[in-house]
Amino acid sequence: MFNKILLSVLFLVLKFTVFSQTALFTTNSLNNTFCQGDTVNFNNLSYSYNYLVWDFNDGYQTYTISPLHAYNTPGIYNVELIVYNENGISDTAHLEITINPTPSLFLTPNQDTTITEGFYVDITAQGNYDNILWSTGEISDEILVTTQDNYICYVFFDETGCESSDSIYVIVNRDVAPDGLAALILNNVITPNGDGINDFFFISNIESFSANVILEIYNNEGNIIYSNLNYKNTWNGKNNNGNDLNTGTYYYILKLKDEKGTTGFIDLLR
Repeated sequence: MFNKILLSVLFLVLKFTVFSQTALFTTNSLNNTFCQGDTVNFNNLSYSYNYLVWDFNDGYQTYTISPLHAYNTPGIYNVELIVYNENGISDTAHLEITINPTPSLFLTPNQDTTITEGFYVDITAQGNYDNILWSTGEISDEILVTTQDNYICYVFFDETGCESSDSIYVIVNRDVAPDGLAALILNNVITPNGDGINDFFFISNIESFSANVILEIYNNEGNIIYSNLNYKNTWNGKNNNGNDLNTGTYYYILKLKDEKGTTGFIDLLR
């Protein structure tokens, strides 16, 4: 009699430990911690079941055996896996998933941009982050770009290691350089009388050139009377000695360093 009872007990133990449904799962992170937007790989280790349902605790469910899921909002999520046997009897497993926020990043300009050869574009990064790294190797919030390339910015949170990135592709337009300087000349007449109108020979966006702008002024006899190797919109009708030039038409050469540049005439009126 005792042996029969013992056998019955052993059978029941085996039935509910070996043959009963058991819910069990892990993730692809040892501490079940991820960054916002990461794909979480749920590894289903359940056994002795016929069907299942997952609840990711963010409004989504699935019946996939080992699903992938991405959380777009930071927080702590209590993920639930329920497995059922053929009789509808269930077992449930829970696991807390921590989703850490990613840094915010905003680049200016906020889209791919085109510059004229000889110019530069200033790309700046703003947002909430601890560290920054550009694809150029620079670690500042601002970089000056003169060459054509795709510039990628990475930002990080130190504590969690979560990162964000964005990029800007810069195109260098070589079709208008260096003669493109001519299109930037705003006035071919100067009247240096101090009224604030056409007092200077003015080049638009001159501060955006990566190379020095060189200006040379010649009289009608072909003699150079004014030169500036780093022109900053300061010529107001004087020669190299600072003396006023007479009313007349003068010839100029405007160029970037080591380039042919552009030429033309400018009228000086007093």
